[in-house]
Amino acid sequence: MWNNKSLLYPLLLLLLFVLSVVLGLGNMVDRAVLQDVRHTLMVEKAKWVADAMQKNLEETINHTSLFKESWVDSLTWLPPPQGASGAAVSAADTAQFEEKWEKVRQLFPLWQMDFLLIVDPSGGVLHQLPETVSKEYLFPKELLEMAQQELQTRELWMTLDRMEGQWAIQVFAHLPSSQSKGVLVVFGQYLEKIVTQLETDHPELTFLLAGDGELLGADPIARDPALLKPELIDQAIEENRPLFDDNTRLQWNLYYAPLQLLDQIVCLVIPIELKAANKILGRSQKKLRQAFWFVLLGFFLAGLAFTFLFFLPLRKLRAQAGQLLAANAAGAAPPDNELKCIQQALTRVTSPPAEASPKVPAI
Repeated sequence: MWNNKSLLYPLLLLLLFVLSVVLGLGNMVDRAVLQDVRHTLMVEKAKWVADAMQKNLEETINHTSLFKESWVDSLTWLPPPQGASGAAVSAADTAQFEEKWEKVRQLFPLWQMDFLLIVDPSGGVLHQLPETVSKEYLFPKELLEMAQQELQTRELWMTLDRMEGQWAIQVFAHLPSSQSKGVLVVFGQYLEKIVTQLETDHPELTFLLAGDGELLGADPIARDPALLKPELIDQAIEENRPLFDDNTRLQWNLYYAPLQLLDQIVCLVIPIELKAANKILGRSQKKLRQAFWFVLLGFFLAGLAFTFLFFLPLRKLRAQAGQLLAANAAGAAPPDNELKCIQQALTRVTSPPAEASPKVPAI
């Protein structure tokens, strides 16, 4: 059908096709840039929060180490457990213990420790600060065995584990008393306190620390049940890889990044507002629109050059070819297609004239 039409039509369709391709690629680039920007913002924020968390954790470890050197190493006056040496503790030793333990109780809050426990080899609590820690609390057997094993080659062993239902940085050390074999002193801080302090020091850091069914952090966005997905928390911890909840229909997206805290892996949940990503995307779109107009201008100038250098001369040749065909074939309209018209004219001009057949004389 297009054989007899002017070349102007396919040229216009080609131009429209190229423009549609450019617009389609621009839209694809926009979506890719939006996702990349959101992912980059989440990774950067997760790294920022993780670095701050690790810094606070290091400060806690240094603080607990100093507490051990200054206080725990001086607990040699503690009496051995009942029956540990085969004899009962004397009344004088008991009175001395109660007097010194009272001083420890009064000064203990100054160290900002959350707990200090004296634990016997079976895991039972002999003495505790503060008194809110239950004496009936028993440390898991596996945890005590691991602590005893690690303390054979080091003075301190730290772990992140639960104590009375809360995640806690627990520091284990041998009681510095030659009479108390196998007795451990356990001290440290609750993880929630570290998270709260981090949020207080850096209110711009919005995050949630999740793991084993527990959520630490006051950020209301990350705690929103419509956004938070527990299955992604478990998956990020089990596979030890970050996961990105990509949903452009929501105002916020969540990023789930595994974080190593001592001997445990927890999940750092980072909320990112799409408005922040859209601002960066807006700058990208502005540059893309500028590039699109430059491309469109380039096509326009190329079209003008093509028109003046090729199409207008071709139209003149088509007019001359049409006159030639009209003169040699009366009543037949030459085709509108420029190349087709010129081809027919050249064929007509270069073809030899047909020879007249000889007349046979009548008998």
